[in-house]
Amino acid sequence: MLKLSVNGALEVARLAMSQRCDANTLTHTYRFRCLTQQPQQLLMANLVNLTPGTLTLRISCDALYIHILHHHPRVEAQLKVLESRIAGLYGLKHESWEHEP
Repeated sequence: MLKLSVNGALEVARLAMSQRCDANTLTHTYRFRCLTQQPQQLLMANLVNLTPGTLTLRISCDALYIHILHHHPRVEAQLKVLESRIAGLYGLKHESWEHEP
């Protein structure tokens, strides 16, 4: 966790200090599919924060609001996989999104 936090901080610092800003920022709303309890949602929010260039802005009862520095088309699919894995930790029934293209 410490390594991921440091790597994320270094990436953001590098971007802030660079002459050429190539950020593709976006505020993304991710709707929870199977994490319904606050502790489950909080775990996902904290794991998202460990991803370099992302910051959880807010958690509501059914969604996670995330600021992303380098948005790409696979963000939604990656968030689904993360939610699926967290659901598995809690023993929740869920769809597996592991094999989405």
